Amino acid sequence: MESKVVPSDATRGGYENSLGKPNKEYLFLCSSRFEGTKIALDETGINFDYIFPSSLASRGISLGARLLKRYCGVIIDGHRIGLVGGGFYSWVKGFDYFVRLKGDVWHETSVGALSSWSNRLWVKLGDGYLNEAKSILVVSKYLGDRVVSRYPSLDQKIRVIPPAIDVNYFVKNEKMRSDSLRLITVTNFDHWKKISPLIEYADQLRDFLKSIDGISIDILGGGKYLDKVAETFEHKGVNAHFRGYVDNVKEYLDSGDIYFHLSELDSFGKAVIEAQAMQLPAVVSNSGGLPETIRDKKTGFLVCNQEDFFDKLYELVENEKMRHEMGNAARDHVMGNFSPWVVGKKFVEVLGGLESE
Repeated sequence: MESKVVPSDATRGGYENSLGKPNKEYLFLCSSRFEGTKIALDETGINFDYIFPSSLASRGISLGARLLKRYCGVIIDGHRIGLVGGGFYSWVKGFDYFVRLKGDVWHETSVGALSSWSNRLWVKLGDGYLNEAKSILVVSKYLGDRVVSRYPSLDQKIRVIPPAIDVNYFVKNEKMRSDSLRLITVTNFDHWKKISPLIEYADQLRDFLKSIDGISIDILGGGKYLDKVAETFEHKGVNAHFRGYVDNVKEYLDSGDIYFHLSELDSFGKAVIEAQAMQLPAVVSNSGGLPETIRDKKTGFLVCNQEDFFDKLYELVENEKMRHEMGNAARDHVMGNFSPWVVGKKFVEVLGGLESE
């Protein structure tokens, strides 16, 4: 199988190359949905090459070894087997490497949300692998705390670098607005803990939708529990539109008015950031890393239980001025914290520290 390599482009950087060595390159072993992060890395002015895990695996051990030697450092983005393989090889051979974590794989594996043998291997062997990393890059303070609770010795290695999103792509199209109100959420139906609140809230959600004229709800996302949740909603009479996995999330956000995110498992919540970039106020669970995605009472609301959720949702539905003000504040919040140039600067600070040693 032919390897897939995306050449780096250091000419697009928004910063001077703080490493001071323009010919040195880093390897970024990519997971899925890294487009916003790639834009952030391009903003740094540092040279990166991007390789997907299947590409690295297809090269074999000897080719992989020669490949890694070309670089002054490696960033392993996640815990999928191809990424872990690259990380373990870097560890064994003494290459400088960074591990970027986007989820609490230990907890998710323990509750059955992740059950593949590669995830179990990660949990089994992660100790030494993480200890030898130059830094552990986590998407939220919550996830950093979770890592340190398992590996206290990593406390000084944790660096919080949230995901970046393409703020030039996620821009609200005012022409898409309609007279009716539309609620929207994006979730992963492969993880029960991420969607169980939808089941628990179904009865009250049905009554809520029936009490307000002209309101609709779109639920985006695919996974093994999608049919079960959809059948439960139909049985209970909840008038919701299950769209499944879609490529055009932005189009749905364009026509939305309020975003909500109910989950017990998320270490961050990138969809919440994308929705806020589209000027949607967000109502999200006060759990995991979700509180780090919004400004409570400024860009949306954090909710702790079912009653709180529907109270805040109703408040937004009834108050158009609040929706507008929170939506504008949400866009500013994303620009100031999750835009490529802000996130890119965080990568510069971490990688620059390697060169100064």
